[in-house]
Amino acid sequence: METNRILETNIAELPVSGSGNRVEKDNGFKEILEREVSQIGGAGAATPPCARVDLLARSERILDLLDAYARDLHTPSKTLRDMEPLVKGIQEEAGALERQLVDMAPGDTELGNVIREVAVIASVAAFKFYRGDYMG
Repeated sequence: METNRILETNIAELPVSGSGNRVEKDNGFKEILEREVSQIGGAGAATPPCARVDLLARSERILDLLDAYARDLHTPSKTLRDMEPLVKGIQEEAGALERQLVDMAPGDTELGNVIREVAVIASVAAFKFYRGDYMG
């Protein structure tokens, strides 16, 4: 990557909209970064940085939901009916995360493994809840 060329590029002087190498002003940095990253490793060699951030943010949300779920399970005053919306949220976030994983580049195995593990843990927690493991 030619960092000098990127540093010398003035986003305000870039052409607005269009196709090819043109960059839109509001997404200028994002487009330049994604274009340069794709040139380094070839097309599709790595998941774009913004997609990685989205995956990690969603994973963190799921972990926060799982923490809240664990606290609720240890709170005697919480009923399963009270926890159901939280479990539904965990299930929906895990499903969305799994759909995002489809777009992930095959070369990102380490990140992919961590993200898959979060999705599996969330799915198993929801499955156990709906199966009735915590009744009784």
